[in-house]
Amino acid sequence: MNFNYRKEIGEIKRVFSSLVLMAPFVYPLLALPITITVGEKYPLAATNGITLFINIEKWNKLTFKNKLFVALHEWMHIALMHSKRLRTRNRKIFNYACDFSINSMIQTDLKEFEMPIGLFDLCYYNKSTEEIYKDLDDEIKFRQENNIKPICITCKQKFQKEDYSKVYSEDIEKCPVCLRPTPDGNSIKKIDNRIKREEAINQLM
Repeated sequence: MNFNYRKEIGEIKRVFSSLVLMAPFVYPLLALPITITVGEKYPLAATNGITLFINIEKWNKLTFKNKLFVALHEWMHIALMHSKRLRTRNRKIFNYACDFSINSMIQTDLKEFEMPIGLFDLCYYNKSTEEIYKDLDDEIKFRQENNIKPICITCKQKFQKEDYSKVYSEDIEKCPVCLRPTPDGNSIKKIDNRIKREEAINQLM
């Protein structure tokens, strides 16, 4: 245990334990020898199948229902042995496929959990991670081979990632025009917190 975050890790463990009350099927998972590592350099949450990595700054901004969703999401990565199923596949595409698979199950079948932000598209409901991976991988390869540009989630127009300077994230969802701030200085916001298939492909290309 990282003693600098003893209090925070204790709170995270209590959230994970609370899953049993809302999703009893996770009870066997709580017996797994999983360690929790807390810091500020991680994404919101991640796991390698042995250790859970939590970005404490982002975690603390979540509601309790958001935390329950994230906790269940990470436990399902472990239960479904995603780290062992990667094999020779592209790690980033496979991780997206895993997230689509898990989130579709939680968001559709366990509505009491609230997804803070994540990959979700009904087209992937009841599909395995491997099926989703093949769909994403095939589509990305097809677009790359045919020089098909990403499509803006706001105006639906095609654009080139090369239009951006290096200061922008590689996870581009909007074209340069729509990414510009509105007259009041705010950027054009997404309608909801879901990242759908088209947006995911933009990010992966």
